[in-house]
Amino acid sequence: MGDRDAELGVTLLEILIVLVIIGTMAGLTSLAVGGRGSASALTRVADLMASRLTLVAERAALTGEDAAIAWAPEGYRFLQFRDGAWQPHDLPGMGRVERLGEMRLAGTDTGASALIAADLAPSGARPLRWVLADGATRIAVVFDGLAARTEPQR
Repeated sequence: MGDRDAELGVTLLEILIVLVIIGTMAGLTSLAVGGRGSASALTRVADLMASRLTLVAERAALTGEDAAIAWAPEGYRFLQFRDGAWQPHDLPGMGRVERLGEMRLAGTDTGASALIAADLAPSGARPLRWVLADGATRIAVVFDGLAARTEPQR
């Protein structure tokens, strides 16, 4: 066996990374397209936010570059620490403000910008939680540093 044999093929880690990226992008695409006719607008917005948080966290882990979620009065966007400064994230669509429309932030961590560290540790000792509200309906987006999920609130 020569040196050439060692260079052929891909490692299992490379395959897993590609599968995670493809799965996340497929999830984001299905959320963007819709196809969830009975789901409320609030549920779609919360699911999209959770998917975007997870994608940015995975990217931070893969590249070693810290990222952050930054809140503005009309919504949120993602930033990336590059060239010694915080800049809009370079993943497609992540650097622009995602508008919440008629929904509002309520509850814990309201309007708090948060670091998405490349070492997958959330900024703070507890998972971060943002509560989105539309009238009486509330859904929390919970981020543990690696993945985000949604939780209905009472």
